[in-house]
Amino acid sequence: MHIFHQNITALSRKLLIVFSIIIFIPFLEGEVSIRHSLLSEVVYESFMDYVYGFSFPEADSMLQKLEKHKDINSVIPTMKYNYAWWAILSGYNVEENIKKCNVQTDKTISYLNRLDNPGVDQQINLINAYILKVRLESYLNNKVSTIPILFKALNRIKDLINNSDNSDSRLLILGLYYYFVDYIDDKYVLAGPILKKYPKGNRDLGLKYLRKCLESENHLVEIEANYFLYKIYFDLEKKYQSAFINIDHLHKVYPNNLVFSYELFKTMKRMENNKANSLKNEVLSQIYSSETLVISQKTHFISLFNQYDDNR
Repeated sequence: MHIFHQNITALSRKLLIVFSIIIFIPFLEGEVSIRHSLLSEVVYESFMDYVYGFSFPEADSMLQKLEKHKDINSVIPTMKYNYAWWAILSGYNVEENIKKCNVQTDKTISYLNRLDNPGVDQQINLINAYILKVRLESYLNNKVSTIPILFKALNRIKDLINNSDNSDSRLLILGLYYYFVDYIDDKYVLAGPILKKYPKGNRDLGLKYLRKCLESENHLVEIEANYFLYKIYFDLEKKYQSAFINIDHLHKVYPNNLVFSYELFKTMKRMENNKANSLKNEVLSQIYSSETLVISQKTHFISLFNQYDDNR
């Protein structure tokens, strides 16, 4: 019943998106703030639904259609860098998408930094762009390069903490802030003096905020909260049963997302779950028979699954 409900919910989201695009886009006139209009939020969620669902051709097609409408050009770089990031994680045109991800995050950051008196949504978009930039540099093992970007993000988050906005998007960022500032302060002695200029971290409070985001009516916030909690429990706290709950949920919502499938497989192996190999065989069969994945993506994930088994 739970899975059936999830499928109906996903279908409802996509129908709402299609309806919104057909009905509203032809009537866009004047300046429209992408995060301050119902259409923009629905379209953005729809786009990310395609990306999370590994429906890259549909996401790409959607981008091409939206680029024709100058009124929403400000959000296009954000959509493009999210597309590029997940393309990288999927093993698709990695070098090209690394360049695109850099270009589009820089565009987003440059645009949002030029705004006078940005609203909370725009502040959050800027912080998210900085965070993605940090993740990209970490992916490339450019650890030193992440430091100045991280402090730019922290300065913006510091301002966000003092804001009275009660949105779930803000709560998600504060949850990450409180957890990781406390974690870094505890694990890296040299970071202590530097972090004193920022509000004190609190891992318990951070986890509380992130768990609260699991109940968010904002679908993207709920998905991101599940993913970040998974990474915290798996990579940092080694609480594999807790990690399993979050990644299993993501796998059920987006069964075609091979990143989620692979992370679920890793977690099950750590738990010594006897169903791990069955999941691996099921996903590999899915990969082999896929008509939408390109060769580089298939090779990437087949290699990940097999190498993890070998390394264990």
